[in-house]
Amino acid sequence: MGACFHKALPKSLLLVGLDRAGKSCLLTWLEPPSAGVVCVAPTVGLRRTRIDWTSVEMGRVRFDVWDMAGHGRYRSLWSLYCAHVHAIMFVVDALDTPRLGVARQELWLLLHHKAFADRTVPVLVFLNKSEAATALSTRDAERALDLHQWKGPWRVEACSAVTGGGIEAGVRWLVTSLLEPLDVKL
Repeated sequence: MGACFHKALPKSLLLVGLDRAGKSCLLTWLEPPSAGVVCVAPTVGLRRTRIDWTSVEMGRVRFDVWDMAGHGRYRSLWSLYCAHVHAIMFVVDALDTPRLGVARQELWLLLHHKAFADRTVPVLVFLNKSEAATALSTRDAERALDLHQWKGPWRVEACSAVTGGGIEAGVRWLVTSLLEPLDVKL
């Protein structure tokens, strides 16, 4: 039996990653210009925002995004939202290779949550700051995060929260993944 994505109903996304990865800055590229975001400040605790994403091929899709703080003392809050999300966007700083092991650990703590024991959710990893010459490659990020172990759909998308590059491609993949039926264990 599968679950499917209905574009008319908002889908909840969990936007997480370590502190200083660029989650909130990335989110500004998805928010409508009318949101009036001029300055991006780090998230303290969490911030919920509704996004209407539109593409010619897929029409309009509505998301409720839970932008969760990435500082160590807030990461335990991530799991409180697992039962209600339809997808995870995990942001990794492509220049912060010393903390890649911490990012992997936090991602897998989240993916091993009991809410995902009987269902799969797409995982989109945004590899932020990829425009830098010394940035980690998507292939190296896939290996370092052990994404091939995840039972559901996943993708690593190189992006820049400064220029917006790669963000649309990642969201397009995410929407496509949500449109496809996902297997649910019974």
